[in-house]
Formats: sequence, structure tokens, C-alpha cells
Amino acid sequence: MSVKINLHYILNNGILYVLANGNWTIFPSNSRKKPNRWLERIFIPVVIFIAKSSRFWKKGIMAGFARIILSAVLLVVPALGTGKTQDVDFTAAELLSNGMRCEEEHKLGEARRTYHRLVHRYPKSPEAPEALRRTCGILLEQKRLLASYQCLQKLLDRYPNYPNYLEAIEFEFHLAEQLMGGQRNYFMGKIPGFKNRTAAIDAFKNIIDRAPYGECAPKALMNVALLGVKTKELPIAIDALERLIDEYGSSPQASDALFLLAKVYRSSVPGPAYDQRATEMAINYCQEFFILFPDSPLIPDVEILLAEALELRAAGKLSMGNFYYDLRQNARGGRSYYEEVQRVAPKNSVAAEIAVRRMDEIDEGKPGRGTPLDKILGRYKCKSSQRMTLLARSTEDDEVEMEIFHEDF
Repeated sequence: MSVKINLHYILNNGILYVLANGNWTIFPSNSRKKPNRWLERIFIPVVIFIAKSSRFWKKGIMAGFARIILSAVLLVVPALGTGKTQDVDFTAAELLSNGMRCEEEHKLGEARRTYHRLVHRYPKSPEAPEALRRTCGILLEQKRLLASYQCLQKLLDRYPNYPNYLEAIEFEFHLAEQLMGGQRNYFMGKIPGFKNRTAAIDAFKNIIDRAPYGECAPKALMNVALLGVKTKELPIAIDALERLIDEYGSSPQASDALFLLAKVYRSSVPGPAYDQRATEMAINYCQEFFILFPDSPLIPDVEILLAEALELRAAGKLSMGNFYYDLRQNARGGRSYYEEVQRVAPKNSVAAEIAVRRMDEIDEGKPGRGTPLDKILGRYKCKSSQRMTLLARSTEDDEVEMEIFHEDF
């Protein structure tokens, strides 16, 4: 076998280039098989060192020894390299075809490496985005959800003019739904990880930003809201629902979003002793629901939610009235809140019945109930409440009224 050695290529490029019979290469630049890195790191540096240093040696034993080593390495390396290595320039279409054939044979690892080689060598070819999309599918099949999501982001960032761009968005939506459902990410396709619903929220938000006019956008907003409720991140849920109602009011998800928004505001108030502004928002959204969606099948549920919100608002005002009447001995302040309860309470309201009884107690002149601590420390003495009571009972006496007025101011 005749061996031809191109020393100029060795010295200038640092790559062993050996031709046997003029048609065989050890390390072709675009071989289908991955080259043996240990040959590149060990044998080739030794050959280059000997080739460069031997010309500085004097003729004699050392020069002959160097030539022997150089010849031996050049003859042994081809045998240790690969006899099957091919000097074939695969085009992007051929690499894509090879990867698809590997997928059909269920050789997912080899298919993924082929697609990676395609994208690395021909990043501007028409086949590159399709190779990335198929790589995402392989990673998803291996349950490597986060790796698939990152690969998909690379596809959408690099190739915004990809012909199947909307299909890639739908694929991302499907991937986000799996993360939303609690599917675990498997490291290396074998080791299960933790559930990651935060990544699902990020994926849905990315869908909304990339395709705001697509069919998946309102669904993604609704899923973001559901995830916000599930993870108890109510501001995220409220923001997504309000955006869905404002920007996609004609979508099928609009009625569900409005009902869920009212429900979220109602659930954000733990009880009557807390601030009732969120309850007011829930009432407003329920009333808006009746106007925008009068034929919706959710009307009975909205009526129940509205009744609960009205009752909670009335109970909140009743709690304020009890505070003034029982703890501050301010009968007039308590009465004003009890009257407000009667005005805003729904039909058959328990809070309204209690408010009527408390007003009867005020009319009878009974003092507030106080607390158990009042038996030890005494009742709270409020001079303003005494003056208010005197004013209420002496409406016909103008002098007393003016005197109280001057004392207050």
C-alpha cells in the first residue's frame, strides 16, 4: 500500500492528512462519524512535534530514530483510526433524511446527533429549523421537557421566518400544558426531577408575546390565570384575566375569564373583618357579567357568587358597626353602619337581621356588649358618644344642640 504524506498540511494546519491510494482520509472535515478525539490529542501532536523538530537535529542516530517514529505513527494511526470513515460531503437535505430514517428506526440518540450536526454545519439552510423542531420532539419523547423548551426557544429566536412557525407555537403550547399538568422533567431522560409550574407560566407568557394574534394566545392567558390561582400568586392571575378580557373579549374564554376574575377577587378576602375593596370589585364584575353574557350557562354560578359577595360586604359593614357600638360605645356611629347593612344586604340576609336587632338595642338605650376585659379594666369611656347620644335624644332642644356643637369644635 502506497502512502502519500502532505507535510505542508501537517505543519500549517496541525491536522494529520494521510491519503492511501489517493482516496482515503483519516479525519475528513465533514465525516458522518464523529472523529476519535484521543487520536487528535495524543498521536497528532506527537507527529507534528517530531516533524517540526527533526529538521533541527543533526544527521545521525537521532535523525534516523525520529524518521522511524514518524513513519511508524503515520502507518499505525490509519489502522487505529477507522477503516470505515467515509469521505462524503453530506448535504443538509441528506443529513435531515438520515435523521428522519434514524427516528423511524427509533434510534433517537443518533437522530438527535445528526440533527445537531446539520444545524451546526448548515445553520442558514432551509433544513436547519426543521432539524431543530424534530430535535424538540425527540427531547419531549425522552421526557426532557426543559431541554425541549430551550431548543424550541432557539428555533423561534433564530428562525422567525420559519414556514411552520405557528405549528412550533402549538408545540410549545402542548409542552407548556404538560408542565402545567405536573409532568416531571427527566434529567438525561432517566432521572425524574421536580414539578416546575413556574416554567409553564413562562412558556405561556412567551407564547403570548410571540403570537399575540394566534389561536393559542387567549388559551395561554387563561392557563396563566389558572396557574396563578393554583400557586396562590393572585396578582399574576388577575393581570392575565384582565388582559384576556380587554384584548380578547370576543374569544370563547372571555366569559370564563370574567367569572374567574370575580371569583379570584371574592376569594382574596378572608372574612368580614378585612378590607372589602376586593369584594366590591367582585360585585362589579358579577354585574358586568350579566350585561356582557346574558345567555351564558354560567349565569346560575355568577348569581351564587354575587349573593356571597353581597353577604360578605354586608357582614363587613356589620363588623364595623359592632366595633363602634360595642368597643367604642359610639351608638350613633354603630347605627349608621347598621343602616348601611340594611341598604346593601341581599334578600334573606343574616347580616341584615342582626343589624335590625342591634338598632333595636340602640333605640332601647342599651350599652354596647363590650369585651371580657372590660369587666376588669372597666368600659371604654367615649365622651363624643355621650354627646352624640344626648344630641340624638334632644333634637328639639336647640340650645343643647348648639352647646354640643361648640364643644366638638
